[in-house]
Amino acid sequence: MRKRSFDIAISSIGLLLLLPLFLVIGIAIKLSSRGPVFYKGNRIGRHGEPFGMYKFRSMITDAAKIGPSVTYQDDPRITRVGRFLRGTKLDELPQLINVLKGDMSLVGPRPETDDHVIHYTPEQRRVLNVRPGIAGLAQIEWHDEESRIDQARLKQAPWRKWGPYLSERQWGTVREDYSKDAFKEYDEARRKTWVNSFHRIFG
Repeated sequence: MRKRSFDIAISSIGLLLLLPLFLVIGIAIKLSSRGPVFYKGNRIGRHGEPFGMYKFRSMITDAAKIGPSVTYQDDPRITRVGRFLRGTKLDELPQLINVLKGDMSLVGPRPETDDHVIHYTPEQRRVLNVRPGIAGLAQIEWHDEESRIDQARLKQAPWRKWGPYLSERQWGTVREDYSKDAFKEYDEARRKTWVNSFHRIFG
C-alpha cells in the first residue's frame, strides 16, 4: 500500500511538472509526421492482465504493418523527432499515466508483450505477481537494446533496404530466410539478460 501511495504521489507531481514538456514534445511530433502524439502498445501486467502502455509516438503511423516488432538504430520507420526521443528516453515519460492508473509502478520488472510472456516458464511467471515498472534491472541492462540488435547484424539483412515495401507476410519470409541466425543471437542474449535480472530480483 505504501508503494502504491508513493507511485500515485510521484506520478501525479511528475505529470503536473512535466506538462509543459509534454506540450512541446506533442507539437514537435505533430509537426514532424502525421499521426497521433501518443502510441499505446499492448503489454502484459500484474496477474497476466493486458494493458495499454503509453509512449510518445516515435515511428511513422502503422509502422507495425510494414515491418517487424523489433526495431534497430537505423530503422527507417523511426521519425527524426522519434530518434531523439528514443535516444533520450523521453518517449517513455507518458508511462507516468500508466503508473497513476495502476497499470505500472515507478520501479518494477520490464513489461513484455504477450508473444514473450507465453514462453515464460512457471518460475518466470512469478514476475507477473507484481506490477511492471518504468525503471528496473532489465530496463537498465537493456537501455541500449537497439544497439545490441545492430550488433546482432540485423541492420545488414536485405530487408533493411526493402522494408517500406514489404507486407507483414513478406517480412516473416525475409526474417526466416535471411535473418534467422541474427534473430536467434539477439533473442538468446536478451533472454539470458532477462533471466539474470529475474534471479537477482526474486533469488
